[in-house]
Amino acid sequence: MTTQPQDERRIPADTFEIRLAIARAHAGGISAKEAAMRVGVSGQTWRNWEDGASGPAQKPAMLRYIAEQLDVDEDWLRDGGPLRGAGHPSPDGTAAAVPEPATHP
Repeated sequence: MTTQPQDERRIPADTFEIRLAIARAHAGGISAKEAAMRVGVSGQTWRNWEDGASGPAQKPAMLRYIAEQLDVDEDWLRDGGPLRGAGHPSPDGTAAAVPEPATHP
């Protein structure tokens, strides 16, 4: 039996940064640049959010707008827990794949 290194099997922590990346996947696998355009911020700002350098977590209006634009539940985006679409479950009932966090060029 082959074993994988421990870090390859780990489930990522339920952090705001990871939830942003999951929200992008839920929104159709869009890029960080596309997500940034949808919410009206620069690509660098979005990358900073996903890197944990800064974030909109303390700005309720921005969190609400991100949730609306990416069709995820605002409470989930802010607090974590099970992923739900904004007011409705995924039509096919499948979970979105988790994308890689945004990387710097």
